[in-house]
Amino acid sequence: MKKIYTILFVILGLQVFAQNDSVYYHDYAFESQYGASGAYPAEDYLQMITRFTPPYYPAQLIGVRVWFRNAAQPSFYKVVVRADAAASASANNSTLTYMSPSGIPNPSSGGTPDSSYSDYVDLSAANLVFNSGDIYAGVTQNLQINGFVGFALDTNSVTPYLDRHWISTSQGAPGSWWMFYNWAFTYARFGVTAFFNPVSTSTNEIEQADMIKIFPNPADESLVISHWSFGENADVKIFDSAGRMVFENYFSGDIRINTANWNNGMYFVQLRNKKTSTNLKVAVIH
Repeated sequence: MKKIYTILFVILGLQVFAQNDSVYYHDYAFESQYGASGAYPAEDYLQMITRFTPPYYPAQLIGVRVWFRNAAQPSFYKVVVRADAAASASANNSTLTYMSPSGIPNPSSGGTPDSSYSDYVDLSAANLVFNSGDIYAGVTQNLQINGFVGFALDTNSVTPYLDRHWISTSQGAPGSWWMFYNWAFTYARFGVTAFFNPVSTSTNEIEQADMIKIFPNPADESLVISHWSFGENADVKIFDSAGRMVFENYFSGDIRINTANWNNGMYFVQLRNKKTSTNLKVAVIH
């Protein structure tokens, strides 16, 4: 049963957005939302996902940021991840690889009507590593009744990347996926951004990475770099995506760095001492 809601149409140009290790197909301005009113046969029956192509392989999906727009009785949601190693560009050829173990409170709950709210879900502990193909990530409407998930829609522009956004009203069952445009006859893109990290296959790089810990990743107000096993003092430099150095220090052990005033994005951490050097990445998301 299709549920179609009022959508605002604005025709503007849009390009694929891919900033370092983040991949997204929307413009961060969300004009509408989608969900289901009434009742479905089971929890997580409605699922909405975007097809992502990582910038490299092997790639680890470390997290997603999802957007919602305030609605009455906003439903809890779950993050869902699917994979299609053959990159067939059809969600019907994808398989489920992850779903949140329990419902997540909707960030739009109690918010201002027609305003957007986002939530970052850390998936680094789920060990979601992909060697080829496409990764689908998005949300479910967790509640079976009395809830409307209000997944944010970007309705600016009319044609690019419509084949990347898919919907199922059968808990993601095989053959149940439709391109959102063909389902709702609405030009729209889902509000979800995926964050990837490269997975090294070099033994030396893996050993060096094991010596250094950066957390949390993504960072918000601050991050900690721990490199006690480096064996001696190290010069630490951090660069933004434009190559500008935003931090430098010389220390041993652990250091906490204030990132509250840093822009959102990917940062490159360089550590050097007399014997070796290594490079790592960390995302900052406020």
